[in-house]
Amino acid sequence: MEKKILIFSKLNKVKISPYKVRLIVNLIKKENLLNILNILKYTNKKASKLLLKTIESAIYNAKNNFNIDIDNLEIYKIYIDNGPIFKRILLRAKGKFDKLLKRTSIINVILINKNNGTKS
Repeated sequence: MEKKILIFSKLNKVKISPYKVRLIVNLIKKENLLNILNILKYTNKKASKLLLKTIESAIYNAKNNFNIDIDNLEIYKIYIDNGPIFKRILLRAKGKFDKLLKRTSIINVILINKNNGTKS
């Protein structure tokens, strides 16, 4: 039986709201890896470029560290966490102010190698 190997890739403190990244993650759910790469390549959003960068990093980790072919890889899990929030103020009339919350994200991608008909 071939062991399943988990390959991680993480992108920290990205200056984009987690909500915007999760929209793109929902777009690529339940697709195979090659379709995901094509969808992300031709989607015109900042989040798609960041996700593509993180997934390609995980693919290169699998190739270099474990000698796994790209055809044997599939996405196990993608999850987006909240990063640190930078708090700023926006000055208003009559000595008042509004809060500005500059949100950041942490993008985590986990790949797994599939079993190709190996017997246990």
